[in-house]
Amino acid sequence: MSQITIRCVAHLPLETRPKKVHPHVLANAPKIEPEHYVDEEHYLSIYCPECGVRCTRKPRKAAKQIDNVLAHFSHIGGYSDVSCRHRKLGNDAGVHGKQKEKKAANLLCLVGWKGMEGYQDDCEEDERRLRIQRVVQGGRAGGSQGYKVVPNRGDEALHAGEFRTVRRLVKAALGTTDTYIKFPDQDPVRLENLFVRIEKVLRDRAPYIGKNFIAFGQPASIEVGNHFVFINFTKHWHHLAVQCPHNVFEKLNWKTTDVNYCYVFCGLLETGGRRSFVNIVYLGQICRFRPTKIEQLNSLQRK
Repeated sequence: MSQITIRCVAHLPLETRPKKVHPHVLANAPKIEPEHYVDEEHYLSIYCPECGVRCTRKPRKAAKQIDNVLAHFSHIGGYSDVSCRHRKLGNDAGVHGKQKEKKAANLLCLVGWKGMEGYQDDCEEDERRLRIQRVVQGGRAGGSQGYKVVPNRGDEALHAGEFRTVRRLVKAALGTTDTYIKFPDQDPVRLENLFVRIEKVLRDRAPYIGKNFIAFGQPASIEVGNHFVFINFTKHWHHLAVQCPHNVFEKLNWKTTDVNYCYVFCGLLETGGRRSFVNIVYLGQICRFRPTKIEQLNSLQRK
């Protein structure tokens, strides 16, 4: 059986430290997420709330990541005969009939862009909500066999994470080995494939028209109109403008003179003649960084 990481475990400190308990005894036990795990207190005392099998945190200590995957919980070895929704039978056989090994698959789903109310620029809430889940089939993987999104019966990825801001997607793309994202009613897409330099869009916009993508670059100018603030990018004869409602700039305390930033935005590219537009409706659709971030984002397209 393959394992799917567990986003929350139950803490039940028992003197005998059994490897399995009946799930009903965990009903009122305190629940712990990976970021709140303390090894000295919780080791050998955390259990899967669904099946009662003891769990472990990877990595065990305080580190937030291992092999560029966020810390997570999983069942201890054995007990593969115990039914649990955090396990899934593998169905990929190798050329010699042996189970193929698959690396981790990280999937994030859009649950709605973060709006005007309660927005935190450092996205602390998204940091807690983000659950980059690791699906491990057949043990540790070696070589470069690649990644796979494993669906359940409803064709949804098991225990998918969530995102509400572009800033979170930037951190996910730069901080994990492989990540897929899913927009509503669309198939999962490799996250790094959605990042594109503004210059590339300006050279040939045709592949991007009518599609969601994540663009980044430094604007040529920022102008204020009657209804929108326009972040303008130009290349030869082509002009691309990011249209933001005034309150986006007001809420984020951005100035229209702030052209020396790397702006990152996600939206649908629309076009009319020589001009193209991406309309920003929600705060979560746009963020910005110091120009040094451009080189890091460029590196995604060289992998």
